[in-house]
Amino acid sequence: PFRAAIEAHVAMIMTAHVLYTALDAKLPASLSRDVVTGWLREALGYRGVVVTDDLEMRAVADRFGTGEAAVLAVRAGSDVLLVCNTPDRAREARDGGRRGSRVGLPRGLAPLRGRLP
Repeated sequence: PFRAAIEAHVAMIMTAHVLYTALDAKLPASLSRDVVTGWLREALGYRGVVVTDDLEMRAVADRFGTGEAAVLAVRAGSDVLLVCNTPDRAREARDGGRRGSRVGLPRGLAPLRGRLP
């Protein structure tokens, strides 16, 4: 489905919290640099905005916590991180993202200018 979306020039793609074991056997796609940057951006050439699914979902929150998931998502190359239900967890994700952006992330919290049509 990603190839078709890219060929249709979509402005935004949402990743899911699923394992693509052929690309990364340990991290869900939404938190995996191998999936987001290596496959989606580099192999498929996607240049638009990448958004995570809700970081409060149990597949991520139970294993990593919202703050750590935010750091991993930013390191993976995502531009927008969703935290949809709990204000405290949204703040935890924001603070995690800020910490992550100070530790030399490859893409950091890059501005979205130039990514939207």
